[in-house]
Amino acid sequence: MGQGRIFYAYHPDARELYDVSNNLQKICDMLKDPTVRLHEVEVSLFSPFRPMLAERCNVKVVENSMKKSNYYFVETKHDGERFQIHMKDGDFKYFSRNALEYTASFSITMTPHLKFLLKQKCEELYSEWINDGLESKFEMFQIQRNKF
Repeated sequence: MGQGRIFYAYHPDARELYDVSNNLQKICDMLKDPTVRLHEVEVSLFSPFRPMLAERCNVKVVENSMKKSNYYFVETKHDGERFQIHMKDGDFKYFSRNALEYTASFSITMTPHLKFLLKQKCEELYSEWINDGLESKFEMFQIQRNKF
């Protein structure tokens, strides 16, 4: 039995809430009554969530769309580890895509630079970044965990 079926057996909205909160305690607290449905699940600061993945598309549809336009854009995909930055009133927290908190690891190195770059009027922030780096010997991007 898969994770989706287990969530659905507990409550029809459990999977959706887990996808935005990564918090089983929150699911148990908010979804005690299976007859009460969530109308909208909200993302909140300092609560890591799983970003929605892109939908796969048919290559022929993309090809036909490209033929209709004189321009198309290509973005380089870096194969690093995805992280989330949450900030409110100058307090920063860092989370992995799997909802593990990395604030202790990144706050000393990242927070001073981010505070410098953000306007003072910025009170709240959510952002994602890919943690990779430039390996100077071979002049190529590497995943940070490779310890280059």
